[in-house]
Amino acid sequence: MEALQRVLPYQDIKDQLDTEKKNFVKNFYAIAALIAEVFNNKCYEYWGYGSFKEFISENLDIQISVAYKMVTMINNKKLLNITDEELLDIKPTKLLEVMSLKDPEEVKTLLLEAKTASTDIIKEKVRKAKGLGENVWRKYSLSIEAAEVLDAALDRIKVEYGDSFDPSNNEVKEISNSRAIEMLAANYLAG
Repeated sequence: MEALQRVLPYQDIKDQLDTEKKNFVKNFYAIAALIAEVFNNKCYEYWGYGSFKEFISENLDIQISVAYKMVTMINNKKLLNITDEELLDIKPTKLLEVMSLKDPEEVKTLLLEAKTASTDIIKEKVRKAKGLGENVWRKYSLSIEAAEVLDAALDRIKVEYGDSFDPSNNEVKEISNSRAIEMLAANYLAG
């Protein structure tokens, strides 16, 4: 009976999410808040899903990395006491980038800039604020069979190492393909 009582309040969240997702762009902020609630309260477990990722992939037409960014955005909004009014004029793509930062002053400054600056400029400023250096881009052509093998290996690495949540900055994210490839190569070289 206790388990049933715990499920009922969360059913309201699921029902509201089903309604809001019909107009995803218009309801972006409401959907982000619901997704954060699902993650923070582990509602997906009560609904019979083995993981947050499984819930997202079966119920929403978004990438899991976007869902994690939404969770981070909402959690940081609460942590930094940012009002809804400060966010409403900012496009979701820019908002997800800015809210991934942990320094409250950087967030406030970039929120103001995000109202007029391009998405590319905001992404670059966020990368600099995070201290991320230049990336080396590699492009490889693979046969269909080789791509399937690589994808299976990357998926296995992601499952084995799981999603990461850093409580110090309230950021949740899936291991990137780049990081998974690095881990695959390191494991191979280690023997």
